[in-house]
Amino acid sequence: MRYKELISQISLKELLDKIIELHFNKHMFTLKGKLEWYPVTNQQKTRYLKKRGKELKFQRRRYKTTEVFWEKPKEEKKWSKDYREFKSISILTDEEMIVRWNDDIEKYEEIK
Repeated sequence: MRYKELISQISLKELLDKIIELHFNKHMFTLKGKLEWYPVTNQQKTRYLKKRGKELKFQRRRYKTTEVFWEKPKEEKKWSKDYREFKSISILTDEEMIVRWNDDIEKYEEIK
């Protein structure tokens, strides 16, 4: 009972940060938040009972994020060395030019 009282006094974000600091300090997370597990369906219960001979009480695979405390900013993909160059002719000026295409970011760049 004492632990429940202590946990209720700490915010979930502070608790999560402390747990990560103590147990997962070498991991790089992209999102920190509160999860809510989907309830176990009757079909899952019956399949689990047939297969294992025990009753399934908790869902361990399907969840949704109900509250986000922190999310890593998305980085824009940069040009890599993996690109293809094509000779092309400009429609506007009829000049020959080189076009560089990058499959990773699906963009092209004109090189004169």
